[in-house]
Amino acid sequence: MKEILAYYKETDNKYRWDAWYQDQRFELYIPKWRVPTPIPTSITVRIYTESEFGSQIRSITPAEVSSNPVLAATPIAARIVFNREHTETVRYDPKDAPNESEIGSPYIPQKMLGDPFPSSLVITVNWN
Repeated sequence: MKEILAYYKETDNKYRWDAWYQDQRFELYIPKWRVPTPIPTSITVRIYTESEFGSQIRSITPAEVSSNPVLAATPIAARIVFNREHTETVRYDPKDAPNESEIGSPYIPQKMLGDPFPSSLVITVNWN
């Protein structure tokens, strides 16, 4: 599935993009170190099951972006795992260590996921 999320706000350490999916809000946080300058007004997010994605994922670290800022503009691919169910969304957490993760914990609309919710997914982000 593919969604376009619009820039919503800045937090202490992250930026947030949102979209509405069948009256449920999809929220994605991305650490500031992983966002290109200028901040994109929208992003394209795709969600895959791990078997659908099937590719190797190469993560970029904060140290790599610090030494080569152009890397922040490259697309993101991250594995995420089920954390908990909320009223209308499901929170997933990145599999990477919190200080190294290229994304924050996305809140994905339940209607997007089906029932039962997948235990793990792959999420990709392309800067628009």
